[in-house]
Amino acid sequence: MKRNPPKPVLLAVLAFSLTLETVYAQAHHQSGIIGQAFVSSSYCVQLGPPPRPCPDARPISATILVYSEGGELVAKIETDEDGFFEVNLKPGNYAVAPYIPPPPPGSGSVGRVEAFWTSVTVKKKEFTHAWVLYVFLPL
Repeated sequence: MKRNPPKPVLLAVLAFSLTLETVYAQAHHQSGIIGQAFVSSSYCVQLGPPPRPCPDARPISATILVYSEGGELVAKIETDEDGFFEVNLKPGNYAVAPYIPPPPPGSGSVGRVEAFWTSVTVKKKEFTHAWVLYVFLPL
């Protein structure tokens, strides 16, 4: 008995099915954090919906670290040149931490940079907004 070769339609359906599975596997997170990093010369937060950095704060390109509730580093994000960042995360509690690199050796110091961790709760199928503030304090 002679076997028939596979039909092109069947192969196309199989390829399409595998492609959908790959896309689904890569896009399974529907929640996370969206935010922006700023630098300011003062510790200031303007209240009132929503809270935001002081008027002198300006966007900054930075590295942002995200830690799980248990203290495990789960993401290291580079913002764009306007300080925007986005990370897909499972629902849960996280700490968003600005990364402050050490100054280059022999660079001399004109001031110091301080920044604060932010606690964020990510809910199912939602992106939580957060911003990170770096404060530059001249010597």
